Amino acid sequence: MTSRFSVLRIQKGVGSLHLNRYRLYFQSTAELQDLVRVLIEDFADYFDGDTPNTGDNLATVSRKGSWQSKPVLQFTMDARALAGFIDIPDLHDDWVAQAWKDPQIGWAAETLKREFDDGSDDIAKLVEFIAFVGQQTGIVMGLEYARYVNRHHFLAGRRSWIVKAVTADDAMKYGATRSSHIYDAGQTYYIETAAIERYSLIVYLLLSLDPIGFFVNPLRKSIDKIWTTMVRNFAKHIQARVISWPSSLHPNSLCTPWRAFGAIEPVYRAHGEFVPAATLSGLGWPNSVLTSHPALAEQMQHGPMEDEILVEVARSIYSGTFGRLEVEVETLRQNLECISKSPDYEYLLPQLHSAD
Repeated sequence: MTSRFSVLRIQKGVGSLHLNRYRLYFQSTAELQDLVRVLIEDFADYFDGDTPNTGDNLATVSRKGSWQSKPVLQFTMDARALAGFIDIPDLHDDWVAQAWKDPQIGWAAETLKREFDDGSDDIAKLVEFIAFVGQQTGIVMGLEYARYVNRHHFLAGRRSWIVKAVTADDAMKYGATRSSHIYDAGQTYYIETAAIERYSLIVYLLLSLDPIGFFVNPLRKSIDKIWTTMVRNFAKHIQARVISWPSSLHPNSLCTPWRAFGAIEPVYRAHGEFVPAATLSGLGWPNSVLTSHPALAEQMQHGPMEDEILVEVARSIYSGTFGRLEVEVETLRQNLECISKSPDYEYLLPQLHSAD
């Protein structure tokens, strides 16, 4: 019997490792365990902005039962928002399953490839998907390959969500005085979501480059908006007081390249792109992510990345023009051994050979 899903291991993805984290500080009289419970159980409600005072997100999420006793969620990106509210249909869904849960800390999800028709395998919808991908990348997909691509989450890897208390010891480490409002022991917390992932297929890597500038909100920018909205929505959902991290205690003291997003209800963000994966173990802030998010650390123990050099190929693709893969073809040909490790190479390579 065919399984309903396949897990998309980060080791099987393509391109460089993307590490990102989003953190928001808040004050609440609730106990940590209660906050974590809400973080997990109410996720779909506050993510979408379906509860009072929360805001609309660029994506929606639906609960879809369980698989192998793990809760499953289906994410749908708002294609109109990506394209500047041009009236185009939502052509793709992304599925995840819970990979880890700790009632004292948080939870994590891993990306999936579905092995069944959820309605988006309809020929009319696939034709629209083929046209969209072809317009953006120059790749011409047949129906079977389009079905294969569309069944994949566009990322391979995991995302984790945690809530932690800012203890008196934590505050003192960063130079807080007992008169500092950040010192409110037992009442100051932060919510953080972090991910270590890669693209699941070359097609999604190419789409992320947005060579013709179609997306008003490109994929990476959309990820920023989705998760900053989500952590703010969580704080609003629990009716917490969002606070700024005082400049003297700025998270840069953690050796993390934080940037504040928004003057009001600031979300602190940090991004990194790493190749090879081994560099993660030698850097301070990636180590702090792995230490705080056990599920992210665990996924890195499943073996080496299989085609890390592909990031160099990606940087050469669509370098400012949309020219049917002309200069790019030679770059790709020089890296066939690397690309051959991607799950979709057998379909793409003939097109790359003939594109010139």
